[in-house]
Amino acid sequence: MAVAKMKYLNVYGPEKALMHTLAVIAHCGSFAPEGGEAIHSAIRYGQNRYEPLLTKAKGLLKDLGYSSLAGEYMGDENAYTLSGAAEYLEKFAAEVARRSQRKTAVESELEIQLKTEGVETLKVRVGRLPKESYVRLAYYADKGFNFTSYFNFIVYDFDGEFYWGLYFAPTDSAKDIDDIFASLYFERIWVPEFVHGKPGEALEAIREREAELREELAGILGTAGIATEEELAKIRDVTAWLAMMNQLYEMKKFALVFSHTFYISGFVPEDEYPAFEKLVDSIGQVKIKEAAQKQEVPAKPPVKLKNRWFSRPYQMYTEMYGLPGYTDLDPTSIVAWIYSVLFGLMFADLGQGLVLGLFGYFYMYKRRGLAIGHILARASIFCCLFGFLFGSVFGLETALDPVFHAMGLAAKPFEVMHEINTLLLVSVGVGVLVVALAIVAGIISKFQRRNPGEAIVSPNGIAGLVFYLALVALLVDSMLLKTGIAGGTLYIVCLIIIPLVVMYLQEPLAQFINTGKIHVESLSDILLGGFFEMFVGMLEYLANTVSFLRVGGFVLAHTGMMSVVLTLAEMASGAGYVFIMVVGNIFVICLEGLLVGIQALRLNYYELFSRFYEADGEPFQPLRILPDTVEL
Repeated sequence: MAVAKMKYLNVYGPEKALMHTLAVIAHCGSFAPEGGEAIHSAIRYGQNRYEPLLTKAKGLLKDLGYSSLAGEYMGDENAYTLSGAAEYLEKFAAEVARRSQRKTAVESELEIQLKTEGVETLKVRVGRLPKESYVRLAYYADKGFNFTSYFNFIVYDFDGEFYWGLYFAPTDSAKDIDDIFASLYFERIWVPEFVHGKPGEALEAIREREAELREELAGILGTAGIATEEELAKIRDVTAWLAMMNQLYEMKKFALVFSHTFYISGFVPEDEYPAFEKLVDSIGQVKIKEAAQKQEVPAKPPVKLKNRWFSRPYQMYTEMYGLPGYTDLDPTSIVAWIYSVLFGLMFADLGQGLVLGLFGYFYMYKRRGLAIGHILARASIFCCLFGFLFGSVFGLETALDPVFHAMGLAAKPFEVMHEINTLLLVSVGVGVLVVALAIVAGIISKFQRRNPGEAIVSPNGIAGLVFYLALVALLVDSMLLKTGIAGGTLYIVCLIIIPLVVMYLQEPLAQFINTGKIHVESLSDILLGGFFEMFVGMLEYLANTVSFLRVGGFVLAHTGMMSVVLTLAEMASGAGYVFIMVVGNIFVICLEGLLVGIQALRLNYYELFSRFYEADGEPFQPLRILPDTVEL
């Protein structure tokens, strides 16, 4: 439940060691540079010559059948030179280009295949037709000639002026068809001698040629002969090196160079600093200087969340909303417990909770790598706990009765459908605890931000906390306990009226506490503004608390849905009973798991975060060679 402490450093050394230093820092993954783009935007290091060669290398690997690289390049950045890499890749790229050109030529030749099956005397005319004449073909095709079925010009190319292709002409209609095409300014191209003769002979020759072309095409499409296994491995290695060097070159924008010495300023987490210092010292001639005075540190250091085992997966929810400021309270631990308890309470079933936890951990997290799987695994613990308390196992409300009897209990601890009022009161009680916790977190956060005025007199400060809890205690005592302790005059005046007046005058009081002065532009503005602020605060107290009634509603909905499943299952028997129970439980787990997850997150965001969390932190983004940038 903390934000990692940062050290502000200045790494410097000779300019010739800049690329090597960046490589070491990037592989370490602990150093986040200070906004280099904004500070050093005027610095230019010339054109990045790695990027175009990297694009060429990726294209080569794609042509050789690879879809991605093996991963991050971990070798020495001086293992290759730019010219050497370009020369090595070029000889393979040239062969790939030659094969690509030949492939296009072979495919074009294969495209023209004559279909003369069943025709003894057929003439073929190959040539080109002007584009103005091509559009007039439809006129003749609709005239109903006895050769209409053959009146078809097959187009294979268009160069902007002419359509290139061929048409068939049976011997008995060849003159008529030829005359029509001649009137359309068809320019015939005489085919080679080897296709002359009878149609059957020409077709056999064409088929022989087709077989030769297909055999050649099969050889072209393969990668055999382009590179050996060792050469392919080196091509991949060179491409990974280029990907790394391209990123390192882009990282130069974070460096400032004076008199052949580079300077890179940034942050390192305190607990990672010893290892980082040792790594930089190993470079030689490169030094580290810590900020000597507080004034040298930027006003907003980056934020890296640091939480224990149980809370760590819930950082995803905190980051979705926004990171806390560097000096603010990290709400992740609060979210972890509140989310898990609410999820478990609304999805209270021992069997379904166990299934959800196993599915979340082994499939969603282990197999798919989804962080939500870790969250479901933790939340399912509370599903099982509340499910045991409610005596529910896959919707069977009496399955745990023998266990409770063995424990000396006459029945299960809580019967949902028989104690609805109690359930709703418990839901509101949970809401009171969450709202009170949110106000306490807000008080701590405001003190950390050096705003004691708001921390003391605002509705989300000490005055608001005292008023809220006193009002809740008064309602509980008058409606349920009826002890009369919370209804005295002193209680009303000290714990309700005075905090209410303080919140009404929060603006001038907060000014006085923060600065020792009160700046009043208009008394009417203060009085009217104070009234509306207080009125909105009262509505928020009510709305935030009542909103937790949905928790009890989802408990009842879960029990109701499983009652429907059980009713349908009992109408069947044998295999039908088992089938309905399995399908019904799967349906409830999927549907209610989704809805409960959304509602638990909503209660955290709107009822908890809205009271204290400002989410104005900047993420800690260390220099790193990103493997996803070398995807092909």
